[in-house]
Amino acid sequence: MQIINCILILITGFALGQPGQLSILQNIDFQVKENGLIIEFNFSSDISLEHASGWYAQTEWFYVTFLNTTIDSTIVPSIQKPKVIKDIQFDQAGESVQLSIKLSVPPKNHEFFQRSDMKQLFLSLRSSMPIISKVD
Repeated sequence: MQIINCILILITGFALGQPGQLSILQNIDFQVKENGLIIEFNFSSDISLEHASGWYAQTEWFYVTFLNTTIDSTIVPSIQKPKVIKDIQFDQAGESVQLSIKLSVPPKNHEFFQRSDMKQLFLSLRSSMPIISKVD
């Protein structure tokens, strides 16, 4: 009986001592809408909406940070960016990923949201002027 208790304590201690696995950003997809842009982020495991933040700087860059996340660097060359995005850069900082997205039209506001698949996050960037006519 003592051996079983020791094994259970050892297993419990090992499980509690392991840090959580980082979710891996595996794909990014852009959907251009008439009044803005929706960016879909796909991860290897569930990610909390609370782990996403974003802000716009007057330098035309919109910054997105995902906590407890890493990026699959093999996806970077294959990302198809629409014309409304001038540039996109990625930085891994510890257990966070930061995306820097240079926009051709400044967003009026932004919102992160999630649907039923917890491995996906969406970012809506709304613009006050039609984004399609501005780029063409």
